[in-house]
Amino acid sequence: MRKFFVLLIVAVAPGIANADPATDKTRATAVIAYINGDHAKALKGLRPLAEQGDVPAQEWMGTLYNEGAGVPKDPVRAYMWKSIAAAAVSPHKAVYIKIRDDIGKKMTPAQIKRAEEMARACQTSNFKQC
Repeated sequence: MRKFFVLLIVAVAPGIANADPATDKTRATAVIAYINGDHAKALKGLRPLAEQGDVPAQEWMGTLYNEGAGVPKDPVRAYMWKSIAAAAVSPHKAVYIKIRDDIGKKMTPAQIKRAEEMARACQTSNFKQC
């Protein structure tokens, strides 16, 4: 539960995660939609931000896939998004790594390898092949 609140603070506190207030507002709106159970709205707000390189949005995309919230439950894709967020320079890097590794504990080595390959493809394509 504590991890959730850390991520919530990062997602909704203006200016903490991003210098762009519009991005912060879009992310906050999406996270509030997630909290309220409107997973489709959360996905609609988070996916474009994640594909633009917004690290907290990438972390939240991993959460959506890990929980099957608005998307099919997919631990490989969850691990992929969490890995992308964990690889970024962020004051929350250690938290992102811990959450990613917790997901990985429930995966096979082959699933982790596939997720890491997907993360590399996503990053090298500038988030066009995610």
